[in-house]
Amino acid sequence: MTHAQSQIDLPNWTAIRQNYPYFEEAIYLSTNSGGLISRALLQKINQLYEELARKGSQVWLDWPPLVEEARNQVGAMVQANPDGVAFIQNVSMGFQLLDGLLPQDSSILYFEDEFPAGVIPWKHRGYEMTKVPSQADGQISLANLADYLAPNTRMLLASHVMYKTGYRMDLKSLGDFCQAHGLLFLVDATQSAGMFELRCEDWNIDILLFSGYKWLNAGYGVGAMYLRPELIKERDFKALGWKSVTYDKLYELVDNEMLPGARRFELGHPDFVRVQALGEAIRLLDNIGFAHIQNRLEELLAHTYKLCQENDIPILSFFPPEHRSGILRLPHFGISLDRFAEAGFRVRVRDNTLTLGISFYNTPEDLEQLFQFIKEQR
Repeated sequence: MTHAQSQIDLPNWTAIRQNYPYFEEAIYLSTNSGGLISRALLQKINQLYEELARKGSQVWLDWPPLVEEARNQVGAMVQANPDGVAFIQNVSMGFQLLDGLLPQDSSILYFEDEFPAGVIPWKHRGYEMTKVPSQADGQISLANLADYLAPNTRMLLASHVMYKTGYRMDLKSLGDFCQAHGLLFLVDATQSAGMFELRCEDWNIDILLFSGYKWLNAGYGVGAMYLRPELIKERDFKALGWKSVTYDKLYELVDNEMLPGARRFELGHPDFVRVQALGEAIRLLDNIGFAHIQNRLEELLAHTYKLCQENDIPILSFFPPEHRSGILRLPHFGISLDRFAEAGFRVRVRDNTLTLGISFYNTPEDLEQLFQFIKEQR
């Protein structure tokens, strides 16, 4: 392939950015809080509601196959059997559906910087929880992970990217650890899905959940959960609904059998529009190319690190490249959230920290303008 051909194959980032109307008003650096939806996705959602308005319940004839198409898209993205994929409203709902996964005397290993959605349900059910601490700079060493195991430890819970620090875990190493010690491996991929590669089957991930409103840019109220199909057969999950079982006749409670695979976790009628929106969001990213998206992020992060060095700004989440994510933490230098907003920047300022959520639709110029503003305000 010639250089000219390789350049043609690269995404047109300028054209892609124009698909996100927010940038007509301001610079968005807060995808860690919530991703922007594109004009294309907005058009798709409006089209679906228009169809619903005109067809009413007749959409049940056309839309179920499109839900299955979205299921296949999720399976391809996380590199796993789509029969293990269930659609959920968000990861908090997904964790509720996992009641019955573990014996009550189990201990669960989790990391200090986990988002509460993954920890609270297990604590509420009375499980013993063992916390693995982070280092002062937010890095997480796996060297002594086995020291935190107990005889009754049966599961490791890990976010792929820690929401607070942006530290990206090595899922393959964690999966190998779990396999070696006979643990279930549960991953919250909300802060990584759409931005970084996920390989459930190759990395021995038993359960993976994500919400779609961040780096997948799918909007609020939809996500997905993958469970290894064999695990679904082995465990006594408690959550059931009328859509969890088969029917010989129209909704008669006679000789009902559990639906195979993860579809049993979709308890009631599908949220047709949001599920199709998730599928469309994945399709749009896949059209760009997930490898291109990750490369784009790595380039933007390298540029941000360079700007920090040039402007003598310390990076509070300074990690090796393989552990970096789109979340970057800097001092806020006393600049308030309102001042950033007035200058045209959407960022997060909290706990004396400026947090950036950098995504593929950002540009080097976004970052240069931000650092120029910080320089002028310091």
